[in-house]
Amino acid sequence: MNKLNVALICYAFAGKNNSEGLIAANISKYLSKKCNLTIFTRSNNINDLVLRKNRNTSFIGVDNKFFLIFKNKRFGSRVYSLIWHFFVAIKLREMNYKFDIVHHFNHHTLSTPHFLWLIDKSIPIIWGPLNSNERMPIFLERGIHNKVKNLLAYLFKIFIQKFSFLNIYAMKRTDLILISRNNLKLPPNSFNSIQHFSQLGCDVKKKRDSIQLIETIKNKALEKETRLIVIGRLSGYISSLKNIDIALNSCINISNESTERNLKFIFILTGPNDQSIALRLLKNAKFLSDFEIHMQKTYYEVQKLLKNSHYLLNLSYESAGLINVEAASYGTPLICVQNTEADKLFLKIKDIKRIKENSLRNISLVQKEILEIINKTRNKDDYIRISKMFLTKSSEYMWKEKSKKLLEIYYSILSCKSK
Repeated sequence: MNKLNVALICYAFAGKNNSEGLIAANISKYLSKKCNLTIFTRSNNINDLVLRKNRNTSFIGVDNKFFLIFKNKRFGSRVYSLIWHFFVAIKLREMNYKFDIVHHFNHHTLSTPHFLWLIDKSIPIIWGPLNSNERMPIFLERGIHNKVKNLLAYLFKIFIQKFSFLNIYAMKRTDLILISRNNLKLPPNSFNSIQHFSQLGCDVKKKRDSIQLIETIKNKALEKETRLIVIGRLSGYISSLKNIDIALNSCINISNESTERNLKFIFILTGPNDQSIALRLLKNAKFLSDFEIHMQKTYYEVQKLLKNSHYLLNLSYESAGLINVEAASYGTPLICVQNTEADKLFLKIKDIKRIKENSLRNISLVQKEILEIINKTRNKDDYIRISKMFLTKSSEYMWKEKSKKLLEIYYSILSCKSK
């Protein structure tokens, strides 16, 4: 059987700590073994390392000096994205004879206009996995200003999804829409087919690595110091989907009230202004030695810190990030909020308590529940048992299996199209 010629549209590809880009890079690495890939991405995503790791893949960098001026302006990224997607669609229209299938892989939100309808109608198009509509419960938002602002932003998102002719045409032109959440709301009668596909994955651990991981877990269980890692972007106010500000303030309170210095809080911050926000918040900390702040770490450095940490703390309401699965692949248990996307990833693991949604109203309640979870697993055997559960669960999210599933979807669409 001849290899499929697949065009992947990847607004984000590779990158230091960008989940979307890392997902695209890992999926494409395994896909390229079974099909011929042409990846359309931004020129700055292509470098020597990317080219070496994807030898059976060709890259087309789509950029233009004219629209690069929008990139770093306020709200300019949206204009830049709009123009970028238009140029990609035009490029694909010119090259349509080369591809069996086109997959618009990431930048997966319905609130961003797309131009898939410009691509030649003879080529099957897959869009997704889509993931949007996240919204923090309104009772957790603080102050009238935040309530109104977040509500208006959410309504604008819904308006774009349901009434933007660019998106409606794009969905009608699409042969299959992949969604990462079963409860994702899509406009009715706007697409031909829909299928669930979770894009999160992790590397397959070799047998030797697995043995070493079990040893690492056992050693962590014996340590007196407990390391809790938090990864994300600070907003500077206590009301956001990410909730990393709540996490930092809770950890500061835990440190201040603790009589023993046996907890270490490791924060990996990814926002451009995070260092100044963190320094401002840490002025309230009595014991700065309990905190370790890292800025803009590479993904491989993050993996090392995840492996050596006892817990990953994630209070986010956003779509579950790659980091949750990556932590589990090292046997690092996740502390998260009930009913969030991160919680649903490990729903079957009942042995570790979740933080209640209502608790997010009050930082003192959050810190109390974090401590309760840590104290309940301080016993060596309990910690090892729970860590192994997360390690086992992570095997369901292997990149190799994700790519295999995606390939099956491609062939299924092509067989339907040929009938």
